[in-house]
Amino acid sequence: KSGFVAEDIAAEARLEGRRLTLERLAAGDGNGGRLAGGGWLELTPRGRTLADLSLDLSRVQIMRRPDLRALASGELHFLADSEGRRLTGDLEADRVELHVDRKDAEDVPRIDVVEINVGTGPGGKSAAARAPRRPLRLDLRIRAPRRLFVQGRGLDTEWGAELDIEGSADRPRVSGTARLIKGSFDFLGRRFDFSEGTLLFGGGERIDPIAHLVARQPTEGLEVTLTLDGPISKPTVRLASSPALPEDEILAHLLFGTSTVSLSPIEGIQLASALAGLAGGSVFDVIGNARSLLGLDRLSISPGTESAAAPRITGGKYLSDKVYFEVATDTGTGTAEGVLEWSLTRNLSIASRVRSDQESSIRVRWSWSY
Repeated sequence: KSGFVAEDIAAEARLEGRRLTLERLAAGDGNGGRLAGGGWLELTPRGRTLADLSLDLSRVQIMRRPDLRALASGELHFLADSEGRRLTGDLEADRVELHVDRKDAEDVPRIDVVEINVGTGPGGKSAAARAPRRPLRLDLRIRAPRRLFVQGRGLDTEWGAELDIEGSADRPRVSGTARLIKGSFDFLGRRFDFSEGTLLFGGGERIDPIAHLVARQPTEGLEVTLTLDGPISKPTVRLASSPALPEDEILAHLLFGTSTVSLSPIEGIQLASALAGLAGGSVFDVIGNARSLLGLDRLSISPGTESAAAPRITGGKYLSDKVYFEVATDTGTGTAEGVLEWSLTRNLSIASRVRSDQESSIRVRWSWSY
């Protein structure tokens, strides 16, 4: 269910009795990642496999599912003894992508496998039948200072997190908290930039963290606050404003820039549809599909305002683990600006901004989670 792939496997081994000692083991993941290690394996007279293996990972794709992809580096230890099989280790996530609009591994069709010519032992039972395989237990610590992306259904967010993965390989349980680094939500043609956010991974059987995200945006004399709460796969969207207005009035201002009393019949139908979509939490993610097609980490289109009637298109991509580059273009004036952000440490970054009209600036950002 993880989708892990190992290829180009190379090993140097020594066989002594029932024990196979791996002097050297190396393999690729089919995506540029490498793993290396060593250890031993032993087959007991009762058909059980004992093992003690240590592995070093370098940007290995440990998850390759439709809804979740993860690259990680670090150390892993695999142990198989009389108590079962265990995988422990400490990893740093190089990149994680959680797509909330895609099916998870439970929805992937399974292929029935029929074994033929299986050898039998005393009593007509195979070694596998006498020694049924136990699930692989997990005890992993994953640190992701940044580049943990949660995307889809209008969301385009980046997070930093420290997570624990326990349970079994078939049913992993993820627990921990993620903090928002940056992100936005495309809602009813408007882009809302999040000012705060957390993701709580509760250790359930399905990887579906509980989200709390807050975004504020001024529009037509109002300051609109959008809040997302609940499971990230289907959050509840709430709108509030200052000065306070009913939700239908807020939507009318967002969509048409006017009060409900001034709407035409057609606009009234559009407003009713928007209210129904808000209640159902459904948002069609055109931007997410375009971002995937272009191979970007972030893509957003901000609608025009009174001072700038034309939309603004922004696209960004990580050039390396610590360097992020973003370009924004005003489609009305043609003015473009580029931002190059360099993360010096986990808490300190420097950003250089250059505009096509010769303006430039340098910004230092320091953050601290507590």
